[in-house]
Amino acid sequence: MIDELLRRTPAERLAAHYGNDALGSLLQMQRLGRLTALLGYWTEIRYLARQQGIATEDLVSYPIKGVEKYQFIRVGCSDTEQGRMAITHINRILRELRQHQLVEFYAQWLDPQQRDSYREDARQFFLAPEDQ
Repeated sequence: MIDELLRRTPAERLAAHYGNDALGSLLQMQRLGRLTALLGYWTEIRYLARQQGIATEDLVSYPIKGVEKYQFIRVGCSDTEQGRMAITHINRILRELRQHQLVEFYAQWLDPQQRDSYREDARQFFLAPEDQ
């Protein structure tokens, strides 16, 4: 859905940026008034803001209308026997880790008042049919 929204957005309204620290650079540009808004994952933005000495209280997050609150990530690999084996192995490890460890790793980057609701959301999300 986000890709489609970006495709429909006039090019002059977008500021694509690439590099080793693209999101961090965009956060600095936004803080300097060069960008109106920054599109990114909230926890990643908070992490980068902390690294740059920006108070998280100075940040505001807006959800994108029509986009699910949580999404599964995808890992890509070459379409070879070795690549397919790697993906199978990665998926198995992620299924095990996300039941407890990954949820807590992610929760630590949230505002303290969001952590309990995230834990419950994560528990429900990982029971979704796609994950069965």
